Amino acid sequence: MEYYYCKEDKYNNIHSIDNVIITYFLTCTLDFALGHIKMISDCSSNYWEKLNVSRCSRYCYFNNIIHFDDGIYLKLGKYGMWLEDSKKFELLPKFQLEVNPNKHFKKDSFKRIIDFIEHYCSSGNLDKYDYAIDFPGKSVDDIQIFSSRKEKGLYKGTKYRGQRNKNGYCKIYDKGKEQKTDDIITRVEHTCCRNCELSFEKLYISDSGNTADLSNISASRRLLVKSIIRLRENGIEYQDLLDELDRATKMRIMPYISNTNYTVYEYDLNILDDLLSHMSILFHFDYTDSNGLMMFDDTLDELPFD
Repeated sequence: MEYYYCKEDKYNNIHSIDNVIITYFLTCTLDFALGHIKMISDCSSNYWEKLNVSRCSRYCYFNNIIHFDDGIYLKLGKYGMWLEDSKKFELLPKFQLEVNPNKHFKKDSFKRIIDFIEHYCSSGNLDKYDYAIDFPGKSVDDIQIFSSRKEKGLYKGTKYRGQRNKNGYCKIYDKGKEQKTDDIITRVEHTCCRNCELSFEKLYISDSGNTADLSNISASRRLLVKSIIRLRENGIEYQDLLDELDRATKMRIMPYISNTNYTVYEYDLNILDDLLSHMSILFHFDYTDSNGLMMFDDTLDELPFD
């Protein structure tokens, strides 16, 4: 598995930025930008385009959309205010890039896009990104979310919390299976949006070598946990019993029902700040760190391509 840039935490988990959406103002005309972008994408795989699109929320109000290389999306010309004199919407000289740097950073087309941004775009704004943490040696079932008010989902082995593409959206899935390897790696992804507070799920990581320590809960809850474990061991359904519990009790006992010891994962925002600082250099966007400080770093190594 390759990363454009990654960091390891104290638990040897691997952190990276998996997907970004960045919007720039063009310093050239829309016609020139469109022609240049089409040359960049020439001969790329899986190419399609939607040009002169009418104003529509489905296309994020952009006039032109181009896709190529299985996951690089470019949008040019964003619709603005209604102009009464000309009876049409103004067309702003904006350019939006959506790309996964981990997947595409070695491709020639990606390098040409970065070159286009350097020459024909002003400093951009990071609209959205996916913050990924890979847990080597952990299965999807080893990582649990027991207390969350976000909508819960499950599809083909991937666990979800929240609404897709919204701030705080979280998904947990088998990254080793996705990469078609025998490695056991589970990925946790959080979607983070511009002008929104970070909203990370409280992750419980199992320690399969130890059984649950029930001394941390009250006697009545210990009895309840032991009863549910006994029901499960005898193949008796117990979900109806859980549904009748009040939310506080249910959330308190859930980490103990599997009879596995769990530890709460500790996020390190310094790692996230470092990742985004490197992304800001690569993609030329302004970045304010988790402490509200504008990030400038001229000491970074050269980009991993000419």
